[in-house]
Amino acid sequence: MTPPSSRPLPTILVVALYCSAVFGFNVDVKNCIRHRGPEGSMFGFSVAQHKERGRSWLLIGAPEAQTPQPGVEKGGAVFKCGTTREDDCEQIPFDMRGNNNSSKWIQIDSKSRQWFGATVRSSGDNGVVLACAPRYVYFTSNGNKREPVGSCYTTSDFSTDFAEYSPCRTRNWGHHKQGTCQAGLGASVSKDGKRLFIGAVGSWYWQGQLYSVNSSARLPYLPAIQYIIDDIDEGQFYSQNLYSRPDVLSTNEGPPTDDDSYLGYSVAVGAFGFGSESGAAVGMPRGAGLFGKVLLYSADLTNLYNITGDQLGAYFGYSICVSDVDGDGGDDIIVGAPLYSEFSKNDGSYETGKVYVYLKKEGYKFYERNTRMGFNSKSRFGLALSNLGDINKDGYGDFAVGAPYDGPNELGAVYIYHGTKTGIREKYSQVIRSEDVSVGVRPVSTFGFSLSGGTDLDNNQYPDLIIGAYESDTAYFMKSRPVAQMTTSVYFKSENKQIALERRECTTKDGTLVPCLFLSTCLQYTGIGVDDQLNIEMQLVLDAKKPKSPRMFFLLDENRNVLNHSLTLDKNDQSCKTFNVYLKNNVRDKLTPLEAELRYRIIEENRKFTRTLTPVIDLDNELFAVSRDSISIQKNCGGDNICIPNLRLIATPDSESFLLGSNKKLKVDVIVQNEGEDSFETTFDMTVPPGINYVKIERVDNNENDIPVQCSAPSEMTNNTLHCDIGNPLPRDKYVQFKVVLEPYQTTETKAKYEFNMVVNSTNPERFDSISDNMKYLGVPLWAETDLIIVGSSKPVDVHYNITMEESLNITDEKQIGPQVIHIYGIRNKGPSDILEAEAYIDWPMFTLAGEPLLYLLEMPETNGQVKCEAIEEINPLKLNIDRKRKSYFESSGLISSGSGASVTVKGSESTSSNSAGAVVTKTKTFAELTEEEKRRFMEIQKKEEEESKLQWGDGSYEQKIRYQNSKHESTGTIVNGGMSHNRNEGSGATVVTDVNRGPKFMIGSSESGGGVVHSEYSGSKSTSVVTGGQRGSEVSGTSVVTNANRGPTFTVESSENNGGVVRNEYESKSSSSGSTGSTSSAQANRWSVTGGTESDARYGSSSRGVYGAAHFDESESSSGSTTFQMGASSSGGTSRVNTVGTDSRVAGSFENNAGSESRGQSSVTFIQSGSEVRGGSKVYSGSETHGGSEVRGGSEVYGG
Repeated sequence: MTPPSSRPLPTILVVALYCSAVFGFNVDVKNCIRHRGPEGSMFGFSVAQHKERGRSWLLIGAPEAQTPQPGVEKGGAVFKCGTTREDDCEQIPFDMRGNNNSSKWIQIDSKSRQWFGATVRSSGDNGVVLACAPRYVYFTSNGNKREPVGSCYTTSDFSTDFAEYSPCRTRNWGHHKQGTCQAGLGASVSKDGKRLFIGAVGSWYWQGQLYSVNSSARLPYLPAIQYIIDDIDEGQFYSQNLYSRPDVLSTNEGPPTDDDSYLGYSVAVGAFGFGSESGAAVGMPRGAGLFGKVLLYSADLTNLYNITGDQLGAYFGYSICVSDVDGDGGDDIIVGAPLYSEFSKNDGSYETGKVYVYLKKEGYKFYERNTRMGFNSKSRFGLALSNLGDINKDGYGDFAVGAPYDGPNELGAVYIYHGTKTGIREKYSQVIRSEDVSVGVRPVSTFGFSLSGGTDLDNNQYPDLIIGAYESDTAYFMKSRPVAQMTTSVYFKSENKQIALERRECTTKDGTLVPCLFLSTCLQYTGIGVDDQLNIEMQLVLDAKKPKSPRMFFLLDENRNVLNHSLTLDKNDQSCKTFNVYLKNNVRDKLTPLEAELRYRIIEENRKFTRTLTPVIDLDNELFAVSRDSISIQKNCGGDNICIPNLRLIATPDSESFLLGSNKKLKVDVIVQNEGEDSFETTFDMTVPPGINYVKIERVDNNENDIPVQCSAPSEMTNNTLHCDIGNPLPRDKYVQFKVVLEPYQTTETKAKYEFNMVVNSTNPERFDSISDNMKYLGVPLWAETDLIIVGSSKPVDVHYNITMEESLNITDEKQIGPQVIHIYGIRNKGPSDILEAEAYIDWPMFTLAGEPLLYLLEMPETNGQVKCEAIEEINPLKLNIDRKRKSYFESSGLISSGSGASVTVKGSESTSSNSAGAVVTKTKTFAELTEEEKRRFMEIQKKEEEESKLQWGDGSYEQKIRYQNSKHESTGTIVNGGMSHNRNEGSGATVVTDVNRGPKFMIGSSESGGGVVHSEYSGSKSTSVVTGGQRGSEVSGTSVVTNANRGPTFTVESSENNGGVVRNEYESKSSSSGSTGSTSSAQANRWSVTGGTESDARYGSSSRGVYGAAHFDESESSSGSTTFQMGASSSGGTSRVNTVGTDSRVAGSFENNAGSESRGQSSVTFIQSGSEVRGGSKVYSGSETHGGSEVRGGSEVYGG
């Protein structure tokens, strides 16, 4: 081999920076040293530890570093760096020559971008250093082929002893042989430095190959001799025993199924059962059908054992390290699978990484003992592995795992795992993240891409660690701190480990006698490599389980339960101290043991960059080490000092039911008994339902001094629960009795009864079979009494209004409507119980049959008091101008000031308040019931109506009436629901009639008629009608089916021919009826019920007398739930009478029409409201002579509701 060039080596300055503090176990991050290589050199891609002649070195590979080799571009380099802050890094001159030339000066290789330094390994103190360039290219003799065969160098003194090994630089060119073997991508050196194990991943169609080379051999450019054992064709799974030339051994080509398997991707050496001779564990990450494989070889490449991965594509075998994890003297194997994905989590994570630990069994066999998953997606946990040796001196091997894309910012992390007798510990002992070592400087990435440990570089008897981060051209050196083995104790000086509360032998500063005893502490330390003296900070905590309410204190420092103390300990010497502690009087918790804790830690020197590191206490991830002792409070519970109570709860109310609003107190009598051993911290809890205020408790027994009962009032914080503490203890066979005094009040959450749930409990548990009587449920039914009074008045009392005298005007102002009518209602509850909510419904006649305003609502009703009103749509529907200067009723009456008031609910239904005891009813009077003055005014109005009727109807014919109506009005549809009408404009209209009390609708068949009783339905321009009792010449072809007013059975009126009869038309808006006998009409949310009749001409309905009658309004109290307005009517040819039946009233009677000898028709109608019972209906008799050729002797009778 040509000696290296004699030109001087360049010194590359590497800046040494220091890391900030981070808490961990014994890898010291606070004083770590950071080395940075040339920018873009991939400095830190590989790292190794080495000692040479007593000096420690960090070996850092930089595979893209620019070197002074002539004609070589970024050939790569290996640097050696010191372990102290003052040292610099310099390149190791493995190869300072440029590209090689043949004897004819023809270039035969290329070292540019050969990635020298991609692999760096050391055999240990004064051993062999191996560095490889897996991209080194070799030219064939004729120069037409260039093959990336790879190359490695060794040295032992960094100066002169350099040797090159390129086992694939042979005539076996091409990827189908060894032309692309890339030797050195994975490589290692035996512990004794005698064998080099070099992986060649590209041999034989990238099946891969392993070489075992004698490190002392110096080889020219010659191929390795191959020898195939007869009858064995197992490829690389069985090696060649080349006894004829043992300097270079290699594995064979395997079957085609091994193509692209990458044998030799990673290599680790260890003693796998071959005595002191090293073997090799070799990674094959794409083997076994992409599941990955690790193969174990002896030094002569005998294949001893194979381990296969368990997930496709996980790259099992990407990294390997060897460590005696279980301390049995044999090397165990740790395998990394950095692309392993935990798909079972279903969280979308991938390439989390996984590490496998295989412990050695007898012979050459291993078994999987532990696995550890990575912690974050894409972290590639296990991409780098390194043996750490016994880093904490516990006798078990430890190792480090690199996850270069882990951490909060994916910058990388390193995890330290400790070994045990049964494998590795469940959790890592320390994690070091990129952010931990980058405080104040720019964070580095790929932290943990390369690792090296197991060698004590700072000579403190503990192995140290190197971490590489090639993307940031950075490497870190971290020392391990010595571990102090602490022996501590804390104990109460008591023979039976109990303290008696009755023995009060100590006195506090204020003269109070308290129970007390002594507490002692002792500390001692030893350890490998620890200082002869250590400063210890000690913290002694009394009653550590109850830090917020301690029961025990130091006598010399009263009312304090924590004592901090510093002391200096000599190595191997024990230091003890005794403290006098006391227990306060009236201790409530007598069951929880009194525990003392001794916490301690080593005081660190506040100095950075010290050569001697402060030891750490042998513990895992705890700031303080802790020792404990406890003592119990002596109780009257027998020899075992364990009390088992037997509580019983009895509870009864003082009344079986409760009247709301009675202003009485509700009392619950409670008895709590203990039929077992002493009960400690006995409690009574009772949920108080809504609507009850807690007042107090009243003791009934005579044990108040001996067994106190203290209660805290219920609140929202306690879920409205009354909590009582009953004695401490509640002794055996003792009881307490008290009354819980409560004050009910009415609320919206009040239910039908008050429900109480009660329970008694204690801190010392009962037996399971005796707890059934610890709970009690009480239900106290509630009842209410109310006296609701509703009064009303009208201002003015009487209103006389003639519909026929009013002309249809274009009304725009409120003054054009008529006089003001005010109804005043008052509601009062005389109790005693409250009515929490009531609804008042007010119905009134708003429009006439012709659609003209009758009682027109200008504004929302006014209210005074706690009334919340709903808006209605019928307020000033015509948008009339309102007199804003007009004062409201309450304002003019002085009840409220201007601007106040509310509105009442007005709804289209006959519902009433559920608590109402009455309603305001407006009654009507028949003509016979009127006073003389009323009759006189009525006759005047009737006369005017007759005159106007002649002008309007002419000859009174049906055709003229229809023409008059159609010329003046448009009919629109009306739906009548239980006496309420809701206007609906649809084309020309349609009429649907529903019975008075919300019964089913009845349909009316169509017919053609010239008169009679007509129920008309309009739809568009068409109309259909049903006539009962037809006009002369009419042909009635349909029938009428009518449902009675109160959901009773239906009756059918047969069709007939008749000269005259009763005609009923229903219109909306401004339509008028011809021969209207009875009409029911109303607007939305209003009801106007009119019962009356008219007579039309017997032959042609020659004249109509109009609508006769008057309404008279009186104030009264009635059982009726609604207000009904009715109008009576009569005809000249007979008499008519109107009966009104109110809600819940009974009417037994009827009326008859006593017509003269010649009758032109007569009518009688009874209007029936909800809940009425009729025992005698109306009867209709025809006259003795009819002008239609038809004689009707029968009539209809209506029976039932």
